[in-house]
Amino acid sequence: MKAKRSLTVVVAMVTVLSMLGAPSTAAPKSWSKLLLSRDGHTWARTLPNPLFPKSLVWVPGDVDTRKFYIRNKSGGRARLGLVIRLNDTSRLVNTRQLQVSVKVGSARWVSVVKSGQQLVKVVMSAGAIKRVQVRVRLKSTAGNSTMRKQEPFHFTVRLTELPKH
Repeated sequence: MKAKRSLTVVVAMVTVLSMLGAPSTAAPKSWSKLLLSRDGHTWARTLPNPLFPKSLVWVPGDVDTRKFYIRNKSGGRARLGLVIRLNDTSRLVNTRQLQVSVKVGSARWVSVVKSGQQLVKVVMSAGAIKRVQVRVRLKSTAGNSTMRKQEPFHFTVRLTELPKH
């Protein structure tokens, strides 16, 4: 009976539509000083697929955490900016039914609590690799009103060099 109830309460599909590694504005056009990876071993300028597939269907109580890695390939310390854009057209985030959080390295989890943009800043030393975790939670109290809603969100990752002292 519980499985049948879960199937009838088909809720939000949450997808990361784009995961884009934007090179530093000072970076040469032929290579990027920022590299991204799913496993921390194979590096590229962008991640080829969304973190959460479009086909993923969420039911109340679901929690999922995905990760990727960022590498500072520049010759010095750099500032990493991770921008999360969320329009909240479904109003799932505003009503706190859907919770999206991001954690870079050993820093605290940063919760996306409203629509618009949320920025996470991290300073990375030359050659450093940081793990980025994205956690999405659909609260168990989310009810039938969330049926068939979806809320896409996007990440943009940018690395900029810090001034040398």
